[in-house]
Amino acid sequence: MKILIIWSFFQILPENIKEEFFKKEIKNPLIERIDTTFDILHYFIDLYPIHETHFLKGKNKIRFKSLISSLETLRINLKGMNIDSVLRNGIPQNYIHTDSTLKIILSPPLVSNDSTEVDVFYSGIPSGGLYFKDSIIYADNEPFRTKRWIPLYDLPSDKAFLDMSIKVPTGYKVIANGLKTDSILQDSVIIYKFKEKYKIANYLIVFAASPYFVNVKDSFIYGNYNMPIYNFVFPQDTNLAKNKFQRISWMLEYFSNTFGIYPFIEEKYAHVHAPIGGAMENQTNTFINVHLNWGGDWDWVVSHELSHHWFGDLVTCKTWKDIWLNEGFASYCEALWFGERDGESAYHNYMNGMMQYYIENEPYPPFPIYDPPFLFHFAVVYRKGASVLHMLRHVIGDSIFFGAIRNYLQNFAYSSATTEDLRNVFEITSGKNLWWFFNEWVYLPGHPEYKFFWNYDSISIDSFKINLFIFQVQSHNYNVPTYKMPIDIWILFPQGDTFKTFVWDSLDSQSFEIYVNKKPVDLFFDPENWILKEVEEIKVKENYFSKKNVFKISYIDGEILLKYSGEKDIKTKLKIFDLSGRNLITKDLFLTSN
Repeated sequence: MKILIIWSFFQILPENIKEEFFKKEIKNPLIERIDTTFDILHYFIDLYPIHETHFLKGKNKIRFKSLISSLETLRINLKGMNIDSVLRNGIPQNYIHTDSTLKIILSPPLVSNDSTEVDVFYSGIPSGGLYFKDSIIYADNEPFRTKRWIPLYDLPSDKAFLDMSIKVPTGYKVIANGLKTDSILQDSVIIYKFKEKYKIANYLIVFAASPYFVNVKDSFIYGNYNMPIYNFVFPQDTNLAKNKFQRISWMLEYFSNTFGIYPFIEEKYAHVHAPIGGAMENQTNTFINVHLNWGGDWDWVVSHELSHHWFGDLVTCKTWKDIWLNEGFASYCEALWFGERDGESAYHNYMNGMMQYYIENEPYPPFPIYDPPFLFHFAVVYRKGASVLHMLRHVIGDSIFFGAIRNYLQNFAYSSATTEDLRNVFEITSGKNLWWFFNEWVYLPGHPEYKFFWNYDSISIDSFKINLFIFQVQSHNYNVPTYKMPIDIWILFPQGDTFKTFVWDSLDSQSFEIYVNKKPVDLFFDPENWILKEVEEIKVKENYFSKKNVFKISYIDGEILLKYSGEKDIKTKLKIFDLSGRNLITKDLFLTSN
């Protein structure tokens, strides 16, 4: 109780408290076997959950096609449930059910591009995925639990159309993916039928049922569309829903304007109360525990889950190694939303909080956001993932950045994508090779730790040379790289005006010369905090370089001149980049002391 009282003082929860809602200690699967022998086209799922006993009777009619010349086995997943029978055109099929794998022997085999259907009848008490708690029956799958209550192909890369019917006692209200198409009363039960007209990833397949649900309705008008917004909550929570979800139409409009129209505009958007540990972006339905303390301002979690309908539902990570494509983007959209709602400074303040949280909670040993050992590591996958997008935006510019995101969403709409797919889209849109950026920020761990100092030389009354020295002092253990990044440098003059420029830093030790026409009084290093980093300005004595290695590079009459002074001969590597960051020259050097 004391913790809840403390939390209530925060309008927006601090990062360490937000983590508690999203933290899942789920290890990344060592092997994800993507089967290329078949393609699931459509699931037709009939469910009869019995609340009192937690028993589930079900049937899944699976329509699929062969991708090879002769498909003899359909390999799908079901764990902890009993198979009652498997039929194809009413004819029993042989099958092998071991642990979480169901192999259906197709007789006769299916030839290439032909499709067929199998009916899988099953029953049992689910060991996860489908839950019977309090007065609600609900599903919560991510990442691997759908197979614990539905026989299907349990990888995020495969998407299919969905029809689902749920049989419950009369008086229950049910919500599921897509739109309700019918409700059929049969004595003391009612069958609700739903249709999802957009392809769906299996871990997003859900329903919730309760006799106590009430629907607080809203709407989203966008162009010629008038889409319903539902809030399925308990009667005592109706005012809470009206208050905490009051800006959902504005969010839908903002994200539609930014990324393209809400992907499920012909269906609905819903918030559904479920007693889960946080919130989950199930397609067309965000399940959220409204009885948790989300802080005074819920917009951070509401915007996060809504944005997942673009990043996670419309385009799904193809493998769990790419989970940052879901969570990094949704975390970044939190910052974008606060920038829309409260102004640009709110965007930067929110990003600063996320970056600082990562710096303070970076794991040791560090690991990359791609293929993390823990899928939902809040600091790495969520907050560093968002920071990578923040930095990429600054590297390539706003128009190219948001244009590339829209291209990415269009190219992989209602499908799945990998990190390399995202990189390729950004490269095509920008016309730049961005491997260097993705390599150091996505595929390698860590962050830069900068130290810098500066001084100036007075050349004339209106000419001054600023000498800027930058060092990267982070450990390179565990493949932490030396980072190549454009760093904004702002130079302040006595009258209060500022000269803004940038330098491309790419070495552990590097110096730069900046010429200005006024006497500088201060220098600011990445003042808007576009780089995920630690930084310290150091004070250096005048004779600091008397026993150090000093490099000076000049470009005179078409020739590059390198001057070196130091105590000993050294071997080094010279790299020269243009202003876009493109590597022009790489050369091994042997420099003699003088």
